Amino acid sequence: MGLEVNQDKTKYLVTTRGTRDISDLVVENYTFQQVENFKYLGSNINQYNNMHNEIKIRISVANKGYYALKKLFKSKFLSRQSKERLYLSFLRPVLTFACETWSTTKGDEEKMAYFERRVLRRIYGPILENEVYRRRTNKEVQQIYQKPGINAYLMSKRIEWAGHVWRSNGILKKALEGKINGKRPRGRPRQRWIDRVKEDIDKCAQGLTLEDSVDRDSWRKVAEAAKVLQGHCKSTSTHLKLKPNTPENYRKIIHFLNENEAQFHTYQLQSDKAFRVVISNLHSSTLVFEISSALEEIGHSVRKVTNILHYQTKNPLPLFFVDLEPDENNNDVFDITSILHTKIKIEESHKQRQIPQCIKCQSYGHTKSYCSHSPRCVKCGGDHFTASCTKSRESPAICALCSGNHPANYKGCTIYKELQQRRRHPSNTKQTSQQQQYQHLNTQPSNQPTNPPPTNTRDRSCANVTGNDTSQNKNADSPSSNNLENVISKFLDDFKSMINPLLALLTTVTSKLSIKND
Repeated sequence: MGLEVNQDKTKYLVTTRGTRDISDLVVENYTFQQVENFKYLGSNINQYNNMHNEIKIRISVANKGYYALKKLFKSKFLSRQSKERLYLSFLRPVLTFACETWSTTKGDEEKMAYFERRVLRRIYGPILENEVYRRRTNKEVQQIYQKPGINAYLMSKRIEWAGHVWRSNGILKKALEGKINGKRPRGRPRQRWIDRVKEDIDKCAQGLTLEDSVDRDSWRKVAEAAKVLQGHCKSTSTHLKLKPNTPENYRKIIHFLNENEAQFHTYQLQSDKAFRVVISNLHSSTLVFEISSALEEIGHSVRKVTNILHYQTKNPLPLFFVDLEPDENNNDVFDITSILHTKIKIEESHKQRQIPQCIKCQSYGHTKSYCSHSPRCVKCGGDHFTASCTKSRESPAICALCSGNHPANYKGCTIYKELQQRRRHPSNTKQTSQQQQYQHLNTQPSNQPTNPPPTNTRDRSCANVTGNDTSQNKNADSPSSNNLENVISKFLDDFKSMINPLLALLTTVTSKLSIKND
């Protein structure tokens, strides 16, 4: 063919899990050197076939770029937005070059996140508190940044590349689907790139697979959801829990789920929750807008005022719920002692003891205002709203939760009792099982005598206490009372043996002191 191989530029590498001696390869008159790693198309490939060394090199190269731009990051003539663009345009592409093919571990992601936080801290600068500068915490940095973190960006790029590979139906897809026959070596299998991609997809949209990447638009939404996914994520056998770091990410996730018509429920943001207090000793005939106006004149922003009704008779009580807008002076409301020429008392609202139940899907733990599940009837358990139920009064009710013969809001439902038990005693189930196992292992034979239960002195009458109670005399002769007497007598003997030498020593010291004084 007229081609010649340059042996000085040609190297070879052997991929293996264990250690192997390095030896050169000799082919006729050519000698090729064996290496442990080499750079191919800008990426480092090593004999262990992992990305840890490549990520270290990427961080090192990005660190050089960081020090080259350090003066610009410290400059007071550039705004924060301009400095963020410098990071996103120059440093992050260097840091994440070819990141689509990375199968990162938790340690790798922590190193990447640490580098990003170091750059952002340099951009935002320290905080002056009590005439002393301190560095910003991770939470404070994220609240200012308000953009997808480096790990969310890596996840998004992996999902995008996986969809491109799967749609191409080329050699890369065949390599991913192919399996090598034979027995795998001992030890835990390494994390493959395809395993990490499937894990990322489950975090963003549970139930999707790589086969769904044929639809480019929907797959692009999954990649965008990966960028939004910031915070804690916990997956169980039945659902996925997401805890975003910022309110902005919370709203993006809700918008994404609503667009895809996903079934979920959420909770009110902490920043949107009202500061609720209770005003007592105020007559129930007092108008609500008068209370609101009186509090606003003092300097509080009132969201809502509600008169409290008796839970049985539904009669108005001299109590009012007041919801204040979140503000720094909310705690000052407790200092108010009178409004509208009436002495009042303002207290915190008691927490609800019962578990909230959604009147839309009948599930516990959330409310209708933040529920996007399919509706279920409280009477018949059907997949429709309760208002549109056609069940007659004569037919028995069916619970939507346990399928019992009662409505779904019945407090005697087994589901509700289990949830209430977990709420009151979180570790009760585990303790009960351990106690049963302990009792099973420590059962006493039936022929052994058992000690009678101790009597409660509160249940005894005055005659029993002052008189000669035969039952108490019997208990006095019981083995438990004898054991107590033995313990007390032993303690007194030990105490005498300890106190006698001390008394003798004290007598000697006092006699010597008296002689010296004379």
